[in-house]
Amino acid sequence: MLRHALHMEAREGFRHNQFFLMFQPRLCATRNEVVSFEALLRWQHPRNGLLTPAHFMADLELSNVSAQLTRFLLTEAVQRIADWRTRGFGRLAMSINMPGAEIMREGFSSQVAHMLKWHDVDPQLLEIEITERTDFSVFPTLDAHVRRLQQHGVRVALDDFGTGYASLSVFQRLPFDTVKLDRSFMACAPDNNNARAVVETFIDLCQRTGRQPVIEGVEHPVQLEWLREMSGQMSAPTLAQAPDIEAQGYAVSPPVDSDEIETLLGKLNGIRT
Repeated sequence: MLRHALHMEAREGFRHNQFFLMFQPRLCATRNEVVSFEALLRWQHPRNGLLTPAHFMADLELSNVSAQLTRFLLTEAVQRIADWRTRGFGRLAMSINMPGAEIMREGFSSQVAHMLKWHDVDPQLLEIEITERTDFSVFPTLDAHVRRLQQHGVRVALDDFGTGYASLSVFQRLPFDTVKLDRSFMACAPDNNNARAVVETFIDLCQRTGRQPVIEGVEHPVQLEWLREMSGQMSAPTLAQAPDIEAQGYAVSPPVDSDEIETLLGKLNGIRT
């Protein structure tokens, strides 16, 4: 799609409710239960079918549609957290991907805080994931905005760790609450010794620095079982309690729509309402 046409079609898409969220669970390997979901944006395009963010997000982030997109993501995510609480699903958290340009927009953290307060949602249940498209060269500005979100109680995550040349530097310099290992590192684990060592080292690094480790790309039952076995065995000696390992991928569950959440939680967490 040409960029201008894409922007026009996106505005129409919001007007006609073509954008929606799917939800993929994150499983705590220690407790073997779902503790949060990642909200995944989808666009049911009238001509091109179902589109993932890879097909449109980079262009929309640079347009005047960006503010509308941000408002949609925040509203849907926060309302969903409140709805799950009302339906008795417990303290389920939600993470949403947000481009660094939006996070660094003046007033973004206040917008998030206002929306959480309006819906009476605990800020700790919302996690903002900074995407790989973020310009990390503007470190002081990004750092200030990350800390503003955290001052409001919102958690901040680094997504796709390990894919950028500055990943380790970013890990060290920015105060992330959660770090998500890029799915590519699990492709050969645990059979391949090098891949296994990378994942184990990542988990140890997170636990030693007090960050929540999330392993993406857990696609096979043997991988999930390996993470379960590892959980509890690896602990940081400098921490009273190291963060638990969390797993995300098709071995836990593929993304599901909102109508399937209750069934999924009944299966994985034993929740019945």
